[in-house]
Amino acid sequence: FTAEPFNGYVVDVTTIGVDVTLPTSPVVNDDVTIMLAELIESSSNRCTIYSIQPIQGTGTNITIDLNYATLRFVFVGGIVGWALIVTQNGPAAAFVGE
Repeated sequence: FTAEPFNGYVVDVTTIGVDVTLPTSPVVNDDVTIMLAELIESSSNRCTIYSIQPIQGTGTNITIDLNYATLRFVFVGGIVGWALIVTQNGPAAAFVGE
């Protein structure tokens, strides 16, 4: 699905992976929050974030493999693009950049 600025989403990845596209024409201070509400029990059940803008100043796609995490993306522009703030609400797994 395509996320809208200033919205939050609860994502259930218990049975299938979920793809999220960040807003395509963001302006500074736009933010999107994604909460992974369930335990990730399979390597194929991840949340992949896509963007045409950089995420954390690197690539434009990342795969999240964090149990019970809340992810907040804030658009800061420039070479950073989307800044990522992660809150871990349960046992940690991994954060995998693409």
